[in-house]
Amino acid sequence: EPGTSGNGERCVFCPPGRYSDEVNAAGCECCLPGFESSHKKASCIPCAFNEISYGCQQCVPCPSSEECPCLESNPCFAGVQCVNDPNSDDGFLCLACPEGTEGNGRECDDIDECEVAGACFESCHNKEHGYECGSCPAGYAGETPSGRYVDKMDVG
Repeated sequence: EPGTSGNGERCVFCPPGRYSDEVNAAGCECCLPGFESSHKKASCIPCAFNEISYGCQQCVPCPSSEECPCLESNPCFAGVQCVNDPNSDDGFLCLACPEGTEGNGRECDDIDECEVAGACFESCHNKEHGYECGSCPAGYAGETPSGRYVDKMDVG
């Protein structure tokens, strides 16, 4: 089962800082710096802003703001988690931008949902983190949709 490794006869729980996301895994993989293994050891999760991990271990409290830039201020876009990463050039990384935006986590820009083909029947008005469709034209009836985010793969 995920979170364990072994030869099928004897499975062992992955040690702290390691994970296994496969059934019948031969061994456990190390979590990257800034991450620790989840409760069931089936994946890695980011450390909190006031913690750090150096890879293959659980998160520990930050020893100093020099080692943990996320303590000083959040250099990431509003709402994006800052993860202290001792292996990165800046000492931290930013996780994914919020839904409805795209970017590198430090800078996130609103996605113009109206540029996605099929978001609206005719007129579309882009709004911050969303969109609103205009009224149905003469000769047509129906609800005019609006929303927060259009998945580019789901429209069409």
